Amino acid sequence: DSAAQGFQVAIDGVVLTLDFSASLRPADLDALRRAGRSLVDALVPGDSAALLTFSHRVVRQVPLTTALDGVRAGLDVAPVRGHTSLADAALAALLLGDADGGRTLVVVFSDGVDTSSYQAPAVVVETARRVNGVVYAVWAGDGDTGFLRDLTRATGGRVIDIGKAGDPGPAFLEILNEFRSRYLLTYTPAGTGAGGWHTLDVRVARRGARVDARPGYFSATP
Repeated sequence: DSAAQGFQVAIDGVVLTLDFSASLRPADLDALRRAGRSLVDALVPGDSAALLTFSHRVVRQVPLTTALDGVRAGLDVAPVRGHTSLADAALAALLLGDADGGRTLVVVFSDGVDTSSYQAPAVVVETARRVNGVVYAVWAGDGDTGFLRDLTRATGGRVIDIGKAGDPGPAFLEILNEFRSRYLLTYTPAGTGAGGWHTLDVRVARRGARVDARPGYFSATP
């Protein structure tokens, strides 16, 4: 006996989380920077964006801001170096987006598996289940994407695999357009009992439709 209603999701912020490790070839780096600029250019006045880059270190190049020229400039000056701390970067992006208090889109790009994170992937996925951000990942590697699949599913996002030599630009714009067309369902639970994790199963009546939604939610102990 629960009431639900839906409305389209507004973009409260976009956190670009980009792999700038040494495995990026010069042509791939140029394509990644163009992709980041194309996503920023597609935002509208009032939208905010942030830029995180990562290698063996995670660097907040630009905090969430509506001054988008700073994000464009950050894409051009961020250095390429080191190994890949994918889990650390994903956690930083989730926390940065959640601090804004809105419904944040986190876009993670990587071309290789994690080689130097301090955080365990399971901890990052568990955090993702508790925050408001929606994570989409663009994968340009040829290794296992298990962590990214788990991370995106926990938030209602998904992974787009563009292949080792793929251009991330179209994927970035696809993600932005898909996020703009999402609906936010508000839901009043009844009879759920104790606090903690509660599983949700969101379906539509039309046969063959795909639903990307959070698999559940946390509630406080009554």
